[in-house]
Amino acid sequence: MGFEVDIYGSGEIWFDDFRLDIVAPDVPLTNDKHMRFFSARPADYSDTTDYLVTHNGHPTHCIAYLPGGAAPPGARMYWGKEITYPEIEKYLGHTVRMTVWTKSENITGAATPAFHPRDLNGTVIAHEQGNKSIKGTTDWTEHTFTCRIPENSDFINNGFNFFGSGRLWIDTDSIKYEIVQ
Repeated sequence: MGFEVDIYGSGEIWFDDFRLDIVAPDVPLTNDKHMRFFSARPADYSDTTDYLVTHNGHPTHCIAYLPGGAAPPGARMYWGKEITYPEIEKYLGHTVRMTVWTKSENITGAATPAFHPRDLNGTVIAHEQGNKSIKGTTDWTEHTFTCRIPENSDFINNGFNFFGSGRLWIDTDSIKYEIVQ
């Protein structure tokens, strides 16, 4: 388990009498967001629910480059989550298929789905198969890829790397994991 506090841009964070407590497994999560947004320049990207662009009748999630025009070299962000214990246990030693539907608009770099098992040091220990970069403008497309999850995996990084400018819509309700072997 890791814990960190991030601040993007100017400002300060103050803590007083900070503590972490271990709670019973049946205590509900207070985290209201399953996927997280990370970028060295967070003001350059947005991470929002889009109620106007829908897929299968429900809102989607949109990642967009905000400044307009071409993004400078190195502009990037990551949107995703870590699949950790106890959820990861059912996948250890198996090949897992991940499926997700996306739509894109004017992606100048690439958006690449990520499904990487990692060890305790955060090192990628296996790579997904079938992972294709999303570029340019596409209509709703189903992406499917598989990865063998080694027994020594500590967590799985799961999400999207987004390079450059444009927009990517993700149907978060379509994200599925299935053990295939």
